[in-house]
Amino acid sequence: MTKIAALVMISLAAPVSAQVYELSFTDTNSEAVVKKPDLTWYNPNGTIIVTAISGLDRKVKVELLKGGSVVQTQTSGVITVANRISASDGNEFYGVKFNLTKPEDGNHILRTTVYDINNVQVSVNEYPLNVDTVPPTGNPISTTATGYGRVTTGAEWLLGRGGSESPDITISVQDEASGIASGKFVIYRGDDSACCQRNLALVQATNSFNVPLKSIFPTSNLDELFKLEFQIKDKAGNIFYSPRQNARWDNVVNAPGVFGVYNPNSSNTLGPGLSKFDAYTPGMAVFTNPIRLAYRLPKSNYAPLVQSGVNISNAVGEVAKVGEDDTYVYLTMTIPFGMKNENYVKWTNFGTWSGGPIDYNLTLGEGVSESPVLRKVEYLYSDIGWGSWVRMIDNSALPISISQIRYTVDPRPYPQRVEHYANCTVPANETTCTANWSTTLAKGTTGYIHGGLNVFDDTRVLRSQPAWAEVNWNDQHYPSIAQTYNATTKLLTLNINQPANGSYFDRLRLKEVWLESGGVKVGIAGKKTGELGPDYTYQFDLTKLPQGDYNLVAVAQENHGPKSTLDLFPIYSDKTKPTLQVKYQNAVVPTEIETIKNLRVLLTDNYDTAPVITRMTLSGGPINDALDLGFSKLADGWQPEVPRMFPTLDAGQKYTLNVTASDAQGNIATVTQVFSLSPQNLVHHDGITVLATSQSLLDSNDKPLGKISFKGALTDGGSQSRGPQAGYFTLSRDSAFAVMFNGSKVAPGETKDVVIPLDATGSVTLPVWPADTGVKGKASYMLDIPQLTAN
Repeated sequence: MTKIAALVMISLAAPVSAQVYELSFTDTNSEAVVKKPDLTWYNPNGTIIVTAISGLDRKVKVELLKGGSVVQTQTSGVITVANRISASDGNEFYGVKFNLTKPEDGNHILRTTVYDINNVQVSVNEYPLNVDTVPPTGNPISTTATGYGRVTTGAEWLLGRGGSESPDITISVQDEASGIASGKFVIYRGDDSACCQRNLALVQATNSFNVPLKSIFPTSNLDELFKLEFQIKDKAGNIFYSPRQNARWDNVVNAPGVFGVYNPNSSNTLGPGLSKFDAYTPGMAVFTNPIRLAYRLPKSNYAPLVQSGVNISNAVGEVAKVGEDDTYVYLTMTIPFGMKNENYVKWTNFGTWSGGPIDYNLTLGEGVSESPVLRKVEYLYSDIGWGSWVRMIDNSALPISISQIRYTVDPRPYPQRVEHYANCTVPANETTCTANWSTTLAKGTTGYIHGGLNVFDDTRVLRSQPAWAEVNWNDQHYPSIAQTYNATTKLLTLNINQPANGSYFDRLRLKEVWLESGGVKVGIAGKKTGELGPDYTYQFDLTKLPQGDYNLVAVAQENHGPKSTLDLFPIYSDKTKPTLQVKYQNAVVPTEIETIKNLRVLLTDNYDTAPVITRMTLSGGPINDALDLGFSKLADGWQPEVPRMFPTLDAGQKYTLNVTASDAQGNIATVTQVFSLSPQNLVHHDGITVLATSQSLLDSNDKPLGKISFKGALTDGGSQSRGPQAGYFTLSRDSAFAVMFNGSKVAPGETKDVVIPLDATGSVTLPVWPADTGVKGKASYMLDIPQLTAN
């Protein structure tokens, strides 16, 4: 035998709200995008699809307003269970989609209004919908790189690593509507494939984007043509692509090692022009000082023949091309033993101060004079006495005077002449000499003591490695601070200008930026988002402030101590979550409720006067459903919209309501409420037992044995229902077999639209029977009529 159990539920109306869940459109970049309504700017290039959440038995009107006037309006039909929507993120809800014609650029308001079936307004929601479809504009790409033979104008740039400066590739940009959001720098190869790219933040002080030239290019030897492009996006999503700038880049040196060493006692010829040169072996002895080194360099890498090639620069001796063959050129150079300093001797390469150092591993042969060696230089300071000539002086120590210099060298059998700001001679076999020299580091000034020093023998043929003083101070160039603050996102932006930034080989520069309150650093760090020349941009996320009251002060400090402050504003940081509580008819939620419309979510906050519900979801029930819900703020709390719900008659079928709320500080709170549903308008029929045959069996009066009868049902307004009624027949997913209802087959877990043909008295009897013969078991179904009408 087969048993069929039935539930018949006639739904009643409930007050609801409609929220815009998402907007989808094709943007100005020809991309299909989906945006949430919490944005401010949009860039549609055609129709906007507005998806709204609502409840059953409601109508939704959407309006687009510009300057207070309605420029577009649409109204939906009554929302039924057929209006179940699956959003782009996979969440499901009951709602409606509207197609808005592409709005013109400018500021708009998107308004949604909910009405009941009698066209009485229930609720209104408004969202800013500002449209900007014009991309930003930008000046031509430029670079701050100069010198070293580089070419930075015209159709094709020639670039190299430069010197101690930090050159940038830069672009100035403008956007009149939504404003600049972000930037990207891309390098393309000859086949238009992107080899290198970097995301960039706007330098607000100069309204520009910049990327460090030295760190962005791949390895190249001026032999590859690159194309440089900035991609600038505004806050609406429009993108400006700068005209691509052709450029070549050289960071390849490939300098050879030492090929040979001159030996006056040798009879060897190592190569063209290299008579009396022995092959170089690390650690070998050399029998002259100065020394003479030989190099074999491929012609394909020799600068006089190839622009990307290398050569030798020598400020303390000669360099000569002494020979060549079909493949190589042969060079010699003469330097004092031990000389390796790149300021005096180095490889040169295109576009850079130095292609690399000259290096060798040699020992002096017996009887060969040693070069001078400098060990230490000290200044006599007025504040600390004798101290190093390498010193970064904090401005709090000023003024300071220097009165003497003391030099320390390795002892040599000859007098050693030390030449610096003040000169003196170290006697033979001694190690020190002292010279008088005076200067003042005054308060309110800045300066750099960077004079060079050399130690010579008495013939000035031999010399030490050169060295330089490194004393610097600054009490003149103080940073300046300007601020902008977004009260909605609580993002504080500080624009810092550091005069003379980069001076003294980048020793004078901005050191640190922070926030204080009451003279104490607050517990958040800023993020440097931009730097171009003297201009820096820092951002602070004030939502990260620890809880408490603050009177914020911005502080910026330069490396040498100069500190500037800017009074900002008072702010209270709230880190306490809102409080959520679920009630049912102003009391504790019982285990079993009649309708979800009588649930209220109470929301309070310790600081924010207007915390909001951000999401409600409903899951579980007999069919294990999962839905997002709309909601309304009523006088007695927040009310969930009414979705289609099935009564919970068996164990394990409870519903779970999840609610998420937020306050103005972004603190998130959640609450969960579990309940069973036993609707007031539920009609529960006892099960009927029929034969397992796939046809409707009749009794002796030719009436169906399995049947559903309706009689005298009233509409929501109290009048007699009659005529065809739209309904839904759902067969439980755990049913053992499919069911036929009034001629329509319904499979387990399936819901089908059905029509209930009520007569003039509001009555009808309809058959229900198994769809399959011979299948035993139980099948449970529910018949849902969302809204009774009088037709």
